[in-house]
Amino acid sequence: MASRHSTLGRFPFRFLSVITCLILLFIVLEPLLSSRVTAGWDITPHYYLAHSMAELLRAGHVSGYDTLWFAGYPSFTLYQPLTYLLAALPNFLSDGQTSVGLGFNILLVFAPFFLLFSLWFCTKKWFGSEAAGFAVPLGLCWLFLGKDVSHLGIGIHSITYVGLLAQLIGVSLALIVIGVCSPKVRVSLSSTLVAGISVSLVLLCHSLTSLFLASVMGLLVLFGKSWRQRLRILLVGVLGILLSSWWFLPFLKHLPFSSGEKLAASSMYPDPLFALFPGLNIGRIKDIVNVIEASGPWSEVVSRIPFIGILFLFGAIVGVRKLLRHEQSQFLFISFLLLLLLPRDFFSQGLDLPIHYYRFVQPISLLTLVVCAVGLADWARRYGVGSTWLGVMFIVGFFAFPNFDLQQVDKDPFGNSKRGDFPVHLFVDEYHWYPEAVAMMEEIASLQPEGRVAVESPVKDQFILGSPHFFTTMLPLRYSIPVVPGLLAESAFSSGFLIPPLSEFSESLLWGRTALLDTSEFLSLLPNQLIERLSRHYNVEYLLISTRAARQRISTMQGGVLEQVKERGEFVLYRVSGLRPRIRCTTGRPLLYVSQGGKDAREMFEWWYASELQQEFDLFALPPGQNLPLDEELQNFAGIIVSLDRNDQRQSGLIKSYDSLPIPTIFLDVTTQDIASEVRFVSDTRHPEALPLLKGYVASLRESEADASPNESVSIEVEEESSESIRFRSECPTVVGYSYTPRWQAKHQLYLAAPSHMGLFPHGEEQLEFVR
Repeated sequence: MASRHSTLGRFPFRFLSVITCLILLFIVLEPLLSSRVTAGWDITPHYYLAHSMAELLRAGHVSGYDTLWFAGYPSFTLYQPLTYLLAALPNFLSDGQTSVGLGFNILLVFAPFFLLFSLWFCTKKWFGSEAAGFAVPLGLCWLFLGKDVSHLGIGIHSITYVGLLAQLIGVSLALIVIGVCSPKVRVSLSSTLVAGISVSLVLLCHSLTSLFLASVMGLLVLFGKSWRQRLRILLVGVLGILLSSWWFLPFLKHLPFSSGEKLAASSMYPDPLFALFPGLNIGRIKDIVNVIEASGPWSEVVSRIPFIGILFLFGAIVGVRKLLRHEQSQFLFISFLLLLLLPRDFFSQGLDLPIHYYRFVQPISLLTLVVCAVGLADWARRYGVGSTWLGVMFIVGFFAFPNFDLQQVDKDPFGNSKRGDFPVHLFVDEYHWYPEAVAMMEEIASLQPEGRVAVESPVKDQFILGSPHFFTTMLPLRYSIPVVPGLLAESAFSSGFLIPPLSEFSESLLWGRTALLDTSEFLSLLPNQLIERLSRHYNVEYLLISTRAARQRISTMQGGVLEQVKERGEFVLYRVSGLRPRIRCTTGRPLLYVSQGGKDAREMFEWWYASELQQEFDLFALPPGQNLPLDEELQNFAGIIVSLDRNDQRQSGLIKSYDSLPIPTIFLDVTTQDIASEVRFVSDTRHPEALPLLKGYVASLRESEADASPNESVSIEVEEESSESIRFRSECPTVVGYSYTPRWQAKHQLYLAAPSHMGLFPHGEEQLEFVR
């Protein structure tokens, strides 16, 4: 018996198990190695982003201005560039011989392998080789989890379906940093440089992962075991920020123009703890009991047992016991504290950032795997290496691997689908309606649109085309046709004005900033009024829809706003009336908006956009941090609208400070009684009478103007219109219908122009240049 035990102890279980895991992972991912566009909820539009990065690289840049999404937005400025840089590199280095699509798919295949390496590395640096060996099959089980947890960033489906590739690469880099920061790693120049470079790469990869890593490093500094460890971690953080400052500083400058949405933990998952141990919840237990009570076959009972969740829980319990007994609690304490704080609603209420807090579950679940690996290594040491490894690999081989389907369909170990019989394919060109969709895009291209194409992005398109974002990906990617909206709503100042109207009128998905939906004025708009806003302010010439609900609403519309142009199967194209030029004169002289503690410019623009004010006058605002222009410049405006803080005790003084200006002023949200009778003011913008009152004030200003007639009939000669330069000749106040970003510069002062554009007062030839 001793000899037999010795032989089992010498058998290379760890090596063979790791190799087996890598082979199984490659078998799963190998079908992706082509240049075709992968189907998936959000993954499809990332191919367009990779192509955009390839074009920027050829021009010698890694950020730019994209005119084909969201009426223009600063690409790779508010969304990190590293993932797309890696995807575009094979095309760039091969001088175009390797397709961008193939480069992106290679990155899709590489990312899960990189995660396994990072998980192994982090575990090894903290707890040694034995625990690191178990981290690999545990990581593989994590990657093979079903699509139901993919929205949390867990599993391969989180990248091939949800499109969270940047987050997966970012968390892999973060694990490397955490590994190097282990107190067991000797402090040296090389380890500090590796960690610092990795921190900079995390900052260049994903925002939420950067916050997670900052939290871990902050806790390591607070609870470090020695001053040398604390000092090294501080140096690593500073080095990472310095190395990424060329991108990070412009990112901070552009944050006021982001349009992200805060999603708390409870909005997507009942409790983060359940996500750490998949399947271990009351619903699964009831399901198993129901099958047993119904005398179902044993295969159905077995298929419902959450073996992976049980394995994670068992390893975690043993790992916690091991770490507490051997005074190795630093890693455990930090992991527990992060679980207690980050993906919780009270944390999101305290730190009011427009991020998806529930996705903190992903990195915390990986730290739990490290603890689980420690537990399995300790169990193997005490009760048998061979039996422990065989038990783990049995779960990998008979439950994790057979249960996974790259084509987004969850299966049980016996090959039975858990998702019904709807057709699901790996690539978009395999879907039944793909030929009709291509034919429709060819029809649109043949029309040579002068304006933009607004696209309905409904859930339905996920099932008939492989992604709700199919058309917003393919029209700009293959035909260079500008569309609205796009994917990265957080990156575009305009997205909060584009997505809500489409979602209200059609079945289009809703994401990003949705403050318009909180205003009664916007919710009372009719479908034709929503479409008119898209046409009037966003140069929308065509509307492409694919749902019957949207078609029915169009059939009830009045006023001739839409005219059907083409129909191909499920897809209908309409021409929108009332198209205005992208670069146009204002309606009379614009008004200047100034916030003195009241509504900020975006909030005022939303109120203006939702109401009838958007037809009455154009509204400009100063970019953040800029003071009022000189009197000579002020005289270009018909007046000033000043928004006050309702609780500010200095209101009367602020109102008097505007007496010396050369143009009239209208004040909003005035609560002071110490105010002259001739002052124009609105006491409460929340009151239904606020809009008519403001409209009347503006009309009175216009009556006294010598140039009160609209300028819209005046034509502007456009000489150049690109993502790098916009050149035109104009003698009137001008709105440039591309989304504002601080990187656009001109000879004259550039203003924010409602709803999200650029405004200025040119005199003759004017040129806007995009400056990096």
